[in-house]
Amino acid sequence: MTDTTPTKTTPPKTTKFRPRIATVDDPMIGAVADAFFRFESQKQAAEKLAHISKHYIRAKEQEPDSLRLWIRGFAVTPEEKSDGYRGHFARITIAAIDSGRFTLKAEKLVVELDRHPQKERPKERHPNWGHPIMRAVQTGKHFPSISVARCQLIELHEEFPDVTIPGKDKLHVMVYNRTLREGDNDNPIQKITLTITPLEDGNAKLVVKKPSARKKPATKQETAEPKGKFTTMLKQQTKRKPTRKKPSEA
Repeated sequence: MTDTTPTKTTPPKTTKFRPRIATVDDPMIGAVADAFFRFESQKQAAEKLAHISKHYIRAKEQEPDSLRLWIRGFAVTPEEKSDGYRGHFARITIAAIDSGRFTLKAEKLVVELDRHPQKERPKERHPNWGHPIMRAVQTGKHFPSISVARCQLIELHEEFPDVTIPGKDKLHVMVYNRTLREGDNDNPIQKITLTITPLEDGNAKLVVKKPSARKKPATKQETAEPKGKFTTMLKQQTKRKPTRKKPSEA
């Protein structure tokens, strides 16, 4: 007799779709930034705009018949780059061009730097634990290979050449740790070593090694003097002052 009980099949796991940040290095966004798209109808342009709106992180404030995005690397002047700008907000609209066709055009929007999702960090002498690489160390992030982990150490050394010393698969770092200011310690600089640890699955991670605390030299303990009847008698004899002889006795 054959078993006709239906077997339960588990549905395949699907990864949750997440919109990504727009950048001019992305072919889709690059084509919008340079107005390279060509559509035969306004409807086709609107469908492409809706597709972009679905796949990229949108700005909070939106307007009808347009799309606002923050685009990394978009229309950043050398002066703005030195001020910390990494990109700009842009208004993407449908624009008519010659020969009756349509395109998507990106217009730069001037927004205060504080409202930008990404901006350059101010240059500091020491890395701190908020640095992306140092944060990856704290969270135990796995890198795809040892070579990728090496690139992290090289990048950190190139960014802070004065306070790092590179070695073979390691990097000596003087990191800023503000928690060290607590108490009587006024020096917030901490010396650590980042080393690459290979994992069994072929990945690698960066591990922190702190210098071992130096042992304080043992203080010489005062030897207790032996106490006894004979010792006490000797001390008393040494403390007695010698008596002077009278002239008649000389």
